[in-house]
Amino acid sequence: GGDLVGKLWPHNFFDLVHNVKAKYGIQDEDTYNFNESSFQMGIITTQKVVTGSERRHQPKALQPGTYEWVTTILAISTLGYVIPPFIIYKGKNHLSAWYQELGIPR
Repeated sequence: GGDLVGKLWPHNFFDLVHNVKAKYGIQDEDTYNFNESSFQMGIITTQKVVTGSERRHQPKALQPGTYEWVTTILAISTLGYVIPPFIIYKGKNHLSAWYQELGIPR
């Protein structure tokens, strides 16, 4: 094997994808792209802040400290089928109803 990353890496990557799909019988309609993204939920406002003259005309976003991180996972198939987003909030407890409504096996 040559370099893992180099001029041919896109070609090598798609060869690998093709070989794995062939080996395991994965159809195009069973191929999905997933994307994970995290963001901060809260209140952000701009306010007047007293700073040195070197910061003139450079507004600063202030976070009052009331925020939480949320993660989303999105997926779409090669045929354009979109799975509803999976939104993950910070939590301390699980409720059994969450799993019953989704039909997740026990």
